Amino acid sequence: MKIRLYLSTLTLISLSSLLGSASQAGAQVYTLNRLDASPRLQAKSAKTPRAKMPDVSDYSDLYSFCSSSNGDCTDGAGPAAGLIMDSKGNLYGTTSGGGTNTTADDNYGGGTVFELEPPAQTGDSWTENVLWNFGSGKDGYNPVAGLILDSKGNLYGTTFSGGTTGGGIAFKLEPPAEAGGGWTEKVLYNFCAHTGCPDGENPAAGLVEDSSGNLYGTTANGGTGSNGTVFKISSTGVETVLWSFGSTGSGDGANPEAGLILISGDLYGTTFQGGASSSGSVFELTPPAKTGATWTESLLYSFCAINDNGLCADGEYPVAALIEDTAGNLYSTTSYGGANNQGTVFELDTARTETVLYNFCSASKCADGSNPFSGLFLDAAGNLYGTTSVGGADNAADGTLSGGTVFELTPPSQAGALWSDTVLYNFCSSADCADGSFPIAGLIPDSSGNLYGTAQNGGANTKAESGNGGGAVFIVNAGAGGGIATVTLSSSANPSSVGQSVTFSVIVSGRGVTPTGSVTFEEGTTVLGTETLVNGKASFATSFSAAGKFDIVADYSGDKNYGSSNSRKLDQIVDKNTTTTALASSLNPSIYGQTVTLTATVSSSGSTPTGTVAFMNGSKLLSRVTLSDGVAKLATSALPVGTLTITAEYSGDAGHLKSKSSPLSQVVNEATTTTAVTSSVNPSNDGEPVKFTATVTSPTTIPTGSVTFMDGATVLATETLGKGKGILVTSSLPSGASKITAVYAGTTNITGSTSPVYVQTVK
Repeated sequence: MKIRLYLSTLTLISLSSLLGSASQAGAQVYTLNRLDASPRLQAKSAKTPRAKMPDVSDYSDLYSFCSSSNGDCTDGAGPAAGLIMDSKGNLYGTTSGGGTNTTADDNYGGGTVFELEPPAQTGDSWTENVLWNFGSGKDGYNPVAGLILDSKGNLYGTTFSGGTTGGGIAFKLEPPAEAGGGWTEKVLYNFCAHTGCPDGENPAAGLVEDSSGNLYGTTANGGTGSNGTVFKISSTGVETVLWSFGSTGSGDGANPEAGLILISGDLYGTTFQGGASSSGSVFELTPPAKTGATWTESLLYSFCAINDNGLCADGEYPVAALIEDTAGNLYSTTSYGGANNQGTVFELDTARTETVLYNFCSASKCADGSNPFSGLFLDAAGNLYGTTSVGGADNAADGTLSGGTVFELTPPSQAGALWSDTVLYNFCSSADCADGSFPIAGLIPDSSGNLYGTAQNGGANTKAESGNGGGAVFIVNAGAGGGIATVTLSSSANPSSVGQSVTFSVIVSGRGVTPTGSVTFEEGTTVLGTETLVNGKASFATSFSAAGKFDIVADYSGDKNYGSSNSRKLDQIVDKNTTTTALASSLNPSIYGQTVTLTATVSSSGSTPTGTVAFMNGSKLLSRVTLSDGVAKLATSALPVGTLTITAEYSGDAGHLKSKSSPLSQVVNEATTTTAVTSSVNPSNDGEPVKFTATVTSPTTIPTGSVTFMDGATVLATETLGKGKGILVTSSLPSGASKITAVYAGTTNITGSTSPVYVQTVK
């Protein structure tokens, strides 16, 4: 049975209908879409040098949707589009359903835009972040296309339906302005904004951007011919229909579901239907700058050149975007047709002559896959990679097709021969399709040659009783095969401390012989060191002089058997060293005025701490002293009398945390004094001035304060001490013997004292 693919047949069926029956019959997945990866990533992919992919590969499920315990798919469900990757290795994509905006009649919501963050350490799980939930209003509904990413981190895409008119939207998502904030959606255009939808309806593909910031895409329906459009949205948000496809059978293409590629100002794409035989086409649109008029369409190829068996031997119903190689040849897939009516991979050369490179279902029971909906990825060696939506090694005995494949096509050694197909992975290889099923989107590579993609159904959260599942994001690990080695990087201590020796170890493994060569360890853009592999292993020891998070990568040089590759980024966390501060006193108890040396010793398991120590008496700062070899000393004779609470507070430095000593109880006793009186002249004559000097002494300090001169019980005067001396000059003493004493009152810190009686004789 041939299933009609283009999305004008979709009347926004619930995702439960989409997902629920798909695992029971392979063809049912076709009810909703298709897609390839972002056209931006597909275009001219061969112009990025990359090592040849492996012939045999491992598979890992990076994330399975519908992961909540109650099965409400708030994290998204049914990824129908491919992925893009940013410079940090984060993956971005869309799910056609799920999200938080569920309703009573739509249990799966309007879809999401999601981000997957790679794990910090090998073996950890990827982290999903839902950046946007569709279906909250007029923000769009059911995104079935991939995304593009600009230099500022903004994401652009389309939704198949929703918006103010229900005809779908083109949108922009802006990242949070500050940490912890949410992403912001801006609707760039609402399709079907005019009666009859001459501006297009139901965009089923992603966007492509030119150097001026204009966006280009297709709608599956609408336009003046009612069979879809090619449109442009300017950087100011103005939509222009560049081409409206005519009615089916007119010779023009119809119902484009795939995205575009932009080559030297011209737009290239495919239509699902239309063309000379109504089985789809490849077209080119040339801008007015070249034609002098409006945009002009050239039909480069019409599918369905019927063979003797009544089949479209050249393929039919293409739903994927094109890619171009360095010579200008175009490549893509058809979902049906070919020698076995199960789809093809085709090439259009520079003369636009079509050649079928591979016919799917060429192996028994379609073990090589069937019905590719995805676009292709082309490596530097000229090999093509993609997915088939169904088929594979696990097809049922009754002919029911299995969950699809990841495939590699290798060019033939002789001109004119078909390409060789290698199945890199068969989906539904695990019970209940926990590994995913029905991949309908294309693949993207990382710098190590690993391939990433999405499966629309299945995944770890598949329910055994229903066969349902929210789909999955997967990686086909090139390191399991020859040609690309897997580089596994680990740290001997993570987190580590500043100054602590850390050994980074690498294991480089591959299929076949043990990899040789060297590994370069890098921190960001800084080369830490290069080590030669010994039995596939290498290590490098270093330390960090400051705290922080450091991105460490190990770059493998490659050898005659393996291409160069690199490890996943390892986030090395470097913490400041903990410290302890000990405080000691040179004299305790002490007497006021005595010099006491307070010694603070700051210790660390790492390097010697630097910085300063604040010596505190309670909350009062005594002094701040710079450390020398981890020690700070404060010599002071100004400690007040009492039981003092002294602490030493270390300030910390780039590699060391702050610390504070335990309180030290410093006892300071009062200083003792003695007082003596002398006279300038004795005996003296009546009326003769006499100078009395009171000298107050202490063994630990120079007393301050005042001294009172007494004649017996009579107060003569009170004088302020200066350098421990008080002076009284008087000529008023009576004749006879005066009993002179000096009484020192003392201070808060110094005890008082009274001199012996000094007898002054006045004649």
